[in-house]
Amino acid sequence: MARGHLDDLVAFLAVGRERSFTKAAAKLGVSQSALSHTIRELEARLWRSHGKPQQALRARQPRFAT
Repeated sequence: MARGHLDDLVAFLAVGRERSFTKAAAKLGVSQSALSHTIRELEARLWRSHGKPQQALRARQPRFAT
């Protein structure tokens, strides 16, 4: 995995941990805008790899027998 990809995951984890882009950006020493762009690029890469997010959500929904 490329170093940039690992940094993107670190950014993603920071946002989740802090529950705030502003706080996560401060902890990482980057601007909120830079962090937002990083997360947007990570999402785009994941969607290209695994399809549209709606498809992924539908795949995880439980199916009930009728």
